[in-house]
Amino acid sequence: MADLDGESFLETASVGLLPFIFLMKPPKSMDTEEWLKKCVEKIEAAPVDTQTRGTLFLALSTLGNLVYDLTLLQKFISEEMMQEFPFIEHLIQKYSEQGSREMAIKNIQAVLTKRFPQSNVQNIEQSLESIEDLDRLTELHLTAIDTPSVEDFLQALNGSEV
Repeated sequence: MADLDGESFLETASVGLLPFIFLMKPPKSMDTEEWLKKCVEKIEAAPVDTQTRGTLFLALSTLGNLVYDLTLLQKFISEEMMQEFPFIEHLIQKYSEQGSREMAIKNIQAVLTKRFPQSNVQNIEQSLESIEDLDRLTELHLTAIDTPSVEDFLQALNGSEV
């Protein structure tokens, strides 16, 4: 691909080829940075919807990262430009929720450890890990703050009212 004349493809290529053109040979008068900028501009001007444009930028950055340093790509392709890609949106939401869940579990354990240093609260972690509902974990965090004992917290954890 590096031997193909990128400029001729840039002017005539179908939209689906745009992410690959950066890997082709740039015009002799352009350095790599200028070539990337021109390829990014071509994708920005492509007659496609926002979601497709995000997909093109993601493909360009992924393919470009195989050959070039990520820092160069990040100069011209921001995260916002790729966020319209449905898969990226899904991953952002998934890992955001996962991180929030993990933080909630750590916060519950920290509160219980601080409030009840003599009790073994480490075995509560497995029960907390089985809870997927972030609202339920938030509720348990507040319960951990106010509960009079670890036993009362365990009752709330297992669904009994304190």
